[in-house]
Amino acid sequence: MERTGIAPELDPVRMADSGDLYVYGRNMNHYLTSLILAYRTTGDRRLVQQIDTVMNRMQGTLRDTTGDGFRNWRYLRSGSGSFYGRDTHEMDEMMTHSVVAAAAYTLRQAGFNSSADFWTNYLRNDFEAKWRRRKGVRSGFPFLTRNLMHPYVQWIRYHHYMGKLTGDSGYTAEARRMARIVENNMRSVNTPSGTGYVWDHRVQLSGRASNGCQPMVYVRLTTQGLADLATQGVFSNTFMQRVANGMAHVGLKSTDGQLAGNICGSGTYSNRSAVRNFPYAQIASWDRSGRLRTAAERVYNATERHNLSQPRLYNLPATMVFTLGR
Repeated sequence: MERTGIAPELDPVRMADSGDLYVYGRNMNHYLTSLILAYRTTGDRRLVQQIDTVMNRMQGTLRDTTGDGFRNWRYLRSGSGSFYGRDTHEMDEMMTHSVVAAAAYTLRQAGFNSSADFWTNYLRNDFEAKWRRRKGVRSGFPFLTRNLMHPYVQWIRYHHYMGKLTGDSGYTAEARRMARIVENNMRSVNTPSGTGYVWDHRVQLSGRASNGCQPMVYVRLTTQGLADLATQGVFSNTFMQRVANGMAHVGLKSTDGQLAGNICGSGTYSNRSAVRNFPYAQIASWDRSGRLRTAAERVYNATERHNLSQPRLYNLPATMVFTLGR
């Protein structure tokens, strides 16, 4: 595991050892998902070995810190008020355990059965059992909800992969139900590549008001989750092409890596460092214009190409493996 020069907040060892739901649900989610998608593209078991190594470190931080009989991680972001040091932040619990389910299924696919068994048991008998007890939902779905777009898409992953891991069709049916809701929440826009999709920050369910276009800082969790689910057939290529059109022509302001402030194109967000560090170009394989791929290549050449002997960041190489291999 090469760590030389890695930004501390993106170092997989530091992330894994943190035991922090905020870290696991976001930056660790991106890291593990990038490895998962690269493995699906290449079949290289060394990628799954890295997933297993990182997740074994995460396993080592599990504790029953509340005394309720369920192992848990804690929310450790400073300034988080009553959530700090507890396992009650529902959104981060959902996003964290969604990627754990995806990783567990990848471990199962690659024959890492002991690890897959551990995580499947943990997900069902610690994480899910805890929340079913808290919510008073002994069976059926949903047992936990959060209607912002990025955790909603991530939560589809949880149900899809739990269906694969357990054979319980109830999970699969819930994943399909939620996926259709996401599809119905897309708003069509015209782009040079044809119809594109943009979306609200909040999933529009009955009686819920708009929360405005999704801010770009959260879009990466939405689009990488969609990419993962598309490789599983949950979302179609046509759907993903329209998502990519929206990102390429509306969300991406220029191919030097400048992003809009939200998915609808307003304002600005960061500079090329966001494309360098995070999976904004993960859906490039569905982008027929090539703008997302060009942005990834230009940012890589400007920031990381000279570090080939001591690579610092995983994101762009993993993105390009996935893009070029599809």
